[in-house]
Amino acid sequence: MPIHERFDLAYWTAQFPLATLRAEARAFVQRRRADRPDQYQDEAAVERHIALMDPHGDIVVGPMSVAVNEQLRAEATAQRVRCTCSCCPTVGFRRSRSVTEA
Repeated sequence: MPIHERFDLAYWTAQFPLATLRAEARAFVQRRRADRPDQYQDEAAVERHIALMDPHGDIVVGPMSVAVNEQLRAEATAQRVRCTCSCCPTVGFRRSRSVTEA
């Protein structure tokens, strides 16, 4: 059952899978590198451009952005990514107090 009566997340996720979007980003950069090799100094420049073109969290402007954001959220949750910045409250004290003290 969809989580929204009009928006079927499973359908849109199938239309915009992250693996396909990442492969398309890599292929685009590789084609561009073949056409304009002077734009890339080394492999690191190519990888930076691929990272820039990879799907990332964005403001919601349509079904694609919702599908991508939800897939990225699922990946992050599966990897148990935990924020360690000072903006996110945590329960209890950190193991190393020197991290939070100047």
